Amino acid sequence: EAGRFDVSFGEYYSRFITGPVLEFGETKARAIALAYEPGDTFEASVFVLKSKLDKNPPSNDKYDWGFAVNIKPDETISAGLSYISDLSESGELLDGAIAYQEKVAGVTAFVYLELDDYDASFEWLQALDSFPELDADRNKPSAWNLEFATYPDEGMELAFRIEGSKQLDESPELQLGIATTLHIIDNVTATIEVLRGRFKPGFAEYLDGHEIDRQTILAAQLGVTF
Repeated sequence: EAGRFDVSFGEYYSRFITGPVLEFGETKARAIALAYEPGDTFEASVFVLKSKLDKNPPSNDKYDWGFAVNIKPDETISAGLSYISDLSESGELLDGAIAYQEKVAGVTAFVYLELDDYDASFEWLQALDSFPELDADRNKPSAWNLEFATYPDEGMELAFRIEGSKQLDESPELQLGIATTLHIIDNVTATIEVLRGRFKPGFAEYLDGHEIDRQTILAAQLGVTF
């Protein structure tokens, strides 16, 4: 595969409208990727992407790379691990800066369980070193997301989320959520969710400068599948 696309760093499983906080690692770039899938139980891929950021002081290191390995021993469980040589390529950590001092790698891991009556997923993302550009209390971010979904009735899905982060600016330290999805008619669904999050002191503020200690998110979505 070649072009501009989301590289295979992280899976970001979610049944909610609002994406999990660990999506700060999601990376779209001009890249080349090669995948190898010898069967239904194993897949490996590597990718090389053109860096969107310039190193300061300048260098000839204009490319980044990564890999992903996924296994699926049977139809009910899958797991994976992925790596990227520069987590800042996601564009979410350095506030749009075009120059940085050094590359900081990132790693993700996930487990996904799918059964007849419910499914569950857990994913974790971690910076492997500290970003010199960021404050000392938020220069090595990490995040995780745990979701559980069940089907209490035909045409209805109920999902729960517990997620958290450390040293991730403007993101809740702990957040809980519940979402309900109804299958109204063929190819039409309606989802409503509520999330309640708690912030570490000093990590988020309103536009007027007042500190945010808690947040509540209410969202609704009507989906049509073609």
